[in-house]
Amino acid sequence: MNSLDQDARARAGHTRTSAVEVAGSDGLNIRVGDRIVTRLNNKDLGVTNRDTWTVMRVHRDGSVTVKEHGRKTRLPAECVEAHTHLAYASTEYGVQGATVDFGHGIVTDPSSAQAVYVSATRGREHNTLHLVAGDVDEAGSIFTGALRRESGDRGVEAARANITRDLHGIVLPAPGVDLKLRAECLATSERVYTARVREWELATANWEKRHRGISAADSAAGVAAIEREHQAAIADVARLEHDKQAAVVEAHTTSWERDYAAVDQARVSAVDAPVFRRRSAQEAHENARRDFTAKYGHEPTPQPPEQLRDTWRRTATAPGRDERLEAARRHVDERRKKLEHLQRDPAPTRPTAPTPGTPAQERAKDAQYLQDRKQLEQRRTTSPEIRRPRTPTRSIER
Repeated sequence: MNSLDQDARARAGHTRTSAVEVAGSDGLNIRVGDRIVTRLNNKDLGVTNRDTWTVMRVHRDGSVTVKEHGRKTRLPAECVEAHTHLAYASTEYGVQGATVDFGHGIVTDPSSAQAVYVSATRGREHNTLHLVAGDVDEAGSIFTGALRRESGDRGVEAARANITRDLHGIVLPAPGVDLKLRAECLATSERVYTARVREWELATANWEKRHRGISAADSAAGVAAIEREHQAAIADVARLEHDKQAAVVEAHTTSWERDYAAVDQARVSAVDAPVFRRRSAQEAHENARRDFTAKYGHEPTPQPPEQLRDTWRRTATAPGRDERLEAARRHVDERRKKLEHLQRDPAPTRPTAPTPGTPAQERAKDAQYLQDRKQLEQRRTTSPEIRRPRTPTRSIER
């Protein structure tokens, strides 16, 4: 199984041949990009039994550099040859606790209920169980026999109940189905989905770079937060404008009242002045009135008119008159632009995992896959620049 899986990944372009041939304990050559498992505990190397790794480089001395979850180490040649092997396939015991995107398990005559449960629950997106049998009835007999078989562990009934729950909906292929074609179709569906997930992950990372501080997984909450910030910034500008206008109007009103009192005092003095001083008192009153009018653009009155108060309010909050108010307005513009950017650039949506359909739907998918493959072969025949077969571009949803 490891050899078949390795060959399939190589054909798909996920791995490449290394400059030096190095084989693990299973005798299979290790390629750059392969998944391998270490079968020893070694603190110096930073590895433990059953750790899985991705091969980053195969060195000329036979050592191998591997990496997984931020850890990186270089395994000596003797360690590689004696204590590593490909990690694409394993026993049920070896994969307990492991989680992968797509899980494939093989059910045989000796399989137990616990083994079937482990095989059927490793995949996040999809799990497939494979049985080798002469017909559907024999396959059903192998499967139900495994569900009844104990492995010596406790809790068989609980395991059987869990299996029944997790395997609900499994349908064995009907007689006459081209199993090889069905397997190719399923594999293509999984590869298409995996490629889409990788594209989505890259798009998500780029999106989060464009929108710092916002998680694509909860972009709606991020948009809502920016909206709240925008509204709060607008309210802050309104409060600052109100306070500024009130302060300016109050200051102008106080000055108006003080200057009007001076004009009115000059008027009273002109009225009460003796005859020989009346002319100079009247001139003083006229000068005071003229200065008032020049200063305020309005004849002296006890209180400023409302129209003039409105002018003072507009002038108080005109652009460039108050730095604090300008900073608040810039914050409003920043929040508005960020909100518009988020609304024009929504977070990428995770692709839907392929799921099995009804027998009729599966036959239709098989037929469509076969048609796409034939069209691709025809294009390869008429277009020499197409040098190798590729996965049919039409998406196969399962």
